[in-house]
Parts: sequence; structure tokens; C-alpha cells
Amino acid sequence: MPVRARWTPILFLAAAFALGYMARQSLSSIFPLLRADLGFSEAQLGLTTTVFNWVYGLSNGLGGHVADRMSKRWVIMASLVAAGAALALTGMASSPWTLLVGRSLMGLALSFYIPAAMVLIAAWHGPETRSRAITLHSVGQSVGVIAGGYYGAVVGESLGWRPMLWILGGTMAAYALVIRLALAKDAPPATVQAKATAQRTGLGQLLLVPSYALICLCSIAVGANVWILYTWLPDLLSTRFALPLAEASLLATTSLEIPMMGGLLLGAFLGDWLARRWKVGRLYLMATGLILACGFFYGIAAADSLLEVRVATAAYAVAKGFYSANYVACVFDLIAPSSHGLAVGSVNMISSFGGSLSPVLLGALKATYGTAMIFGGFALLGVVFAVGLAVAGHRTFRADAGSSPLRS
Repeated sequence: MPVRARWTPILFLAAAFALGYMARQSLSSIFPLLRADLGFSEAQLGLTTTVFNWVYGLSNGLGGHVADRMSKRWVIMASLVAAGAALALTGMASSPWTLLVGRSLMGLALSFYIPAAMVLIAAWHGPETRSRAITLHSVGQSVGVIAGGYYGAVVGESLGWRPMLWILGGTMAAYALVIRLALAKDAPPATVQAKATAQRTGLGQLLLVPSYALICLCSIAVGANVWILYTWLPDLLSTRFALPLAEASLLATTSLEIPMMGGLLLGAFLGDWLARRWKVGRLYLMATGLILACGFFYGIAAADSLLEVRVATAAYAVAKGFYSANYVACVFDLIAPSSHGLAVGSVNMISSFGGSLSPVLLGALKATYGTAMIFGGFALLGVVFAVGLAVAGHRTFRADAGSSPLRS
């Protein structure tokens, strides 16, 4: 496959990924508006992320099954259209609970995107460039979080939060046509998957691969920490340092996502470089990144000044980027192409469902235990899982990647 044909479609997929994260993040920028208009409590605000992630996570396994069996392009298009419709319904909410229903439907719609996109990228790129290709796509997440936070705050305050959601929903649905045109001439991954001799497997068999199970556990901790920041950091900055809503949202997202893009890019190059020289290199880079990220995550809550918060957030984002740039490529090193969709969908399912409790727990418990203590508990959980990945993975990853019955 020509070099241009392998890289250009990823840019269009990255834009779709950015729109998905704009849809997720825009709501976290308008918490004061939701408190005033619909009477949201703090715990209910936390549920806007938790409910989304529960549905998104539980549906990712199904999304993986579908991605392994159907046209990836059409799955992506259907996901964008359905997510746009869900946003439009969310904008019609008349109570906290009806808004949460809309968030649930959006989680269901978006859960089909990532497995299909990752299977396409894995088909276009082998192990020598896979981390970089996945990272190029992941940059869309950072762009989407920044754009979504600012868009939600500015448009929400100027036009109202309902039109803000309707405009974004229409844009997502329209972008499905762009995907139809952009991917029309690209070779489907079915030709690659047809070469796989391994039979498709279920989640139970995947979890019997020790390295894969450890990656799933670490992803729970990663999800818990990052969704606390995505959900609560704009509100924490606004209330703690008396910042205007739009300024707090932009500061939170740029302090997190711009350094994370740097961490993703650096982590991708390091991961591909290490993988060519040391089979377990990607795994160690992931574990190191997670341990460092957890320390800086706690530092965000413990900081006394706005400058200290920004420095800790940036350091967290770079370290987290080392993990995120490599975990999908690491999974694909372990699992046969015929089950790539299920494998990445299941990691997202476990991460989203396990990690999504963190925003609602912070909302419900911060008045009793304090933000710093809750941040510290989730940081400790991540360190424990990362050490387990590094220690046990040193032995099991070599065996799993070389002789797993799930490899083709």
C-alpha cells in the first residue's frame, strides 16, 4: 500500500475522533449552566461522565465484534450519525435524568468508532510504524478536548447550551459524508485479516493472556485519572481560583492536552524504536509513564497555586502520553488480527466501565474527604497496577507475544 494511502486517511479519522471528544468534553464546560437551568447536584454532574462511560464501555465489546465482521468505513459513518442524533436529543433534555439518557445514547453510538478505526490503522501499519500511526489518530482526542471545552463554554454562554449541542450534533452527522468520500478508495483490512489463521475468540480467552489482562487493569487506572480531570478540572479551576467559566475551561484543556500531544508523539517514537530492539520495550515504557503520571496526578490536587496546578497537569499529560501512545500497539503485538477489534474494544470497555466511577465518586465525596485525598487514592491504585505490569509483564509478555495461541 503506498505511503500516502496509509497515512492520509488517518488524518480524516483523527478529525472524526476530535468531533467525538468535542461531544464528550463540551458538557463538562457548562456545569454552572446545568446547575442553574436543570438543577443538577454535584453527584449528578459527575454522573454525566460516569453514565456515558458505563454505556460506552459496556458497548465497546459489541463494537469490537462488529468491527471484526463488517465494513469498518460504514461502522464509523453509522457511529457519527448516531452520535449526532444523540447530541440533538441531549439538547432537548428537561431534567437531569433525561439529559443523562441522552449521554447514554451518545456513549452507545461512539462505542462503535474506536474498534473500527483501530482495526483499519492496524491493517495499514505494521509493528514498525503502528505506535506512530495510532498516535497520529490520537492527536484528534487532544484537539477535540481543547476545542470541545472552549466551544462548550463560549457557545454555551453566548447562544445557550442547547443550541451548542445541536450545532455540534449536526456537524458530526455531516462529517459521516466526508468519511464516506475520504475512505472510498482505501483498501479494506479484510485482505489482511483473511491471512490470519487464528480463529476469532471471546473476551474470556483474551483475559487468559496474562499481559493482556495486566494492560486491562492498568487501563482502569488510566481511565479513572483522566476522566476525573476531563470532568472536574474546569470546575475545580473556576471555583478554586475564581476564574471565569470560559477561561477556566480553556486553561484546563490546554494545560492538559497540549503537553499530552507532545507526550503522545514522543512516546510513539520511543515505543516503535524500543519495539524494534527489545520485545518488552513498549510495555516498560507504558509502565514507566503510568507511574510518573500518577505522581503528577496527585500533585494537581495538592498544588497551592495556579502555576503549580498547570505545571503538575502538564507533567501528568506528558507521562500519560507515553502510556497511551503504546497500549493499543502492545495489544496488537499480543492478539491475532482476526480479533483486533474485540481486543481493543474490550480494553476500552474495561477501562471505561472501571474508570468511570471516579468522576461521580469525586463529586459525591470531595466535601467529606477533600479533593487531595481522593486524587491520592486513585494515584496509588495506578502505581500498584503499573508496578504489576512491569514486574509480571517482563516474563509473561515475552511468552505471550511469542507463543500465544491467539496469535496468527
